[in-house]
Amino acid sequence: MPDNTKGVQEERAVGHRFYGWLQDELSTILYQMRPYWDDDTRSEAVQISQIRVWRQIDQGGKRYDQISRAYLKRVAFTVLVDEFRAVQRRREDSLDVENAAEPLALGADPERRFAAHELGQQIQNALQALKKEYRQALVLSLQGHSVNEVALLLGIGYKAAENRLTRGRSRLRQALVNER
Repeated sequence: MPDNTKGVQEERAVGHRFYGWLQDELSTILYQMRPYWDDDTRSEAVQISQIRVWRQIDQGGKRYDQISRAYLKRVAFTVLVDEFRAVQRRREDSLDVENAAEPLALGADPERRFAAHELGQQIQNALQALKKEYRQALVLSLQGHSVNEVALLLGIGYKAAENRLTRGRSRLRQALVNER
């Protein structure tokens, strides 16, 4: 009986060491693939990758000693592609501010409807006046995309996307203030 307990303890120790190694390796691999991802996004991708590796082990497809760095790169790359495809699948409607403002003001009096329409027109004009790089980033952000998704969709780094959004918002705000 004590021998069996010792075997279980050794197996658990191997599992704990493997878990730590797996997490470190996947985090490093994903950082190398996407250095501009924020820590939360990378952590989520590491967790998804870990789940896929553990499923392979649980289903008997792999053993601890069969997990190589090359296999982990393939798993991480698959997670990366799946994330990119999920971002691409999101519906990307054109930003039609005029029609978007109408449902909000349907029950309002004519003056409020007119004011909402005018505000929508001012925003539309201010967006059109922005440089294309700022306008694209802002429209994606207004459609609900995160900074990471904006970076992926525009094919730029995280910091570049963050800068475009910050500068675009600043210029949009300034244009709206100047128009009033």
